[in-house]
Amino acid sequence: MSFQSFKSQWRAHPFTTAFAVLGLVISLLMISIGISSINYSHLLQRQLEQYAPPHATKLMVTFSHEPTWNDLFRLFDNIDQETGIILEGVALLHDGMPIMVTPEHVRESVEPRLPIKEGRYFTEKEIRTGEKVALIGSEWEKDTTIIGNERYIVLSGERYKCIGIIGLTGENSRLLDSQILIPMTSLPPSVISKLLSQQQITLTLYNAKKDTYKDEKSIRMQAEKLFPQASIDSFPYEAQLSFRIDIGDRLMLIVLIYLLSLVNVVNLSFYWVQERIYEIGIRKAFGYTNRDIVFMIFSEMVVLCSIAVVFGYGVQWLFQHIFEKWVGFPLRISLLHFSAAIGFVFCSSLIAIIVPAFRVFRVQPIHVIHKK
Repeated sequence: MSFQSFKSQWRAHPFTTAFAVLGLVISLLMISIGISSINYSHLLQRQLEQYAPPHATKLMVTFSHEPTWNDLFRLFDNIDQETGIILEGVALLHDGMPIMVTPEHVRESVEPRLPIKEGRYFTEKEIRTGEKVALIGSEWEKDTTIIGNERYIVLSGERYKCIGIIGLTGENSRLLDSQILIPMTSLPPSVISKLLSQQQITLTLYNAKKDTYKDEKSIRMQAEKLFPQASIDSFPYEAQLSFRIDIGDRLMLIVLIYLLSLVNVVNLSFYWVQERIYEIGIRKAFGYTNRDIVFMIFSEMVVLCSIAVVFGYGVQWLFQHIFEKWVGFPLRISLLHFSAAIGFVFCSSLIAIIVPAFRVFRVQPIHVIHKK
């Protein structure tokens, strides 16, 4: 009954009805993007915790004078063979723009800290000799150059051979896809000189099997021998994203579009009621109550909003790649999307009939029949 009634209204007012559906479709798309951003933020947070360096401790070493690169590495002489070191806050130039990279160093045992979906991890020889090799996330593949059968990426004027791709097979993860790992020993001389001139470095110690307290103690002892006036501060490691998923600016747009579409739907439902005053009067004369008539209009609005949901998710599915490029994160229709769709249909339909309901209450059959 409600669908047939809606069809009648569609035929009677095709343009205004189509415009109302369009507004609801745009609103639903924006709401869907907001939900996807929340889902993606939670996913990134889980991955951040999953792939954070295990048993990690952050050390900030402040020198009284500029150290040498070789002396810096002597700090690590007595740490555990399975302990890795990450040099924090290092940016290299790529196409004239600074990008964050992760220089890592291990003494002997080399185990992948991040998942490798193609290629391999660094070898002990590559780390020891400082060979220009890199592990890159799939996001950087387009910025590489193929020479012969090898792939290279240029960082601060140095050509690094890409020996592996970081990431998950069959999945996209901005956290992993944006990574660039290089051996700490392969840093360009100009970058090393700049780092050492600051007389302060930040290191992260990690070990997959045990706590790094003994390694921290060993570094402190070495520092007392090599740099007597140096100070070392330790901090708990806190994993942080190097980018943000922020929909603050879009949130206002989502609210504004939804409110405008609601105003349009409310006007449409009121217009439908005004056009059907005689029909409503006749229905009341034949025993229809105010509740029956309001429910009929509510059902029509439910059909209208449901059509908008079908079109909205259909458009999202058809143009998914375009939307993903615009927002910068993947759009996946989840259970939360369907829950939101149900709430969207119910709430929008309910709000749409509030004003028309008061008009329905005032309709008296005897007055309508006499006027006719």
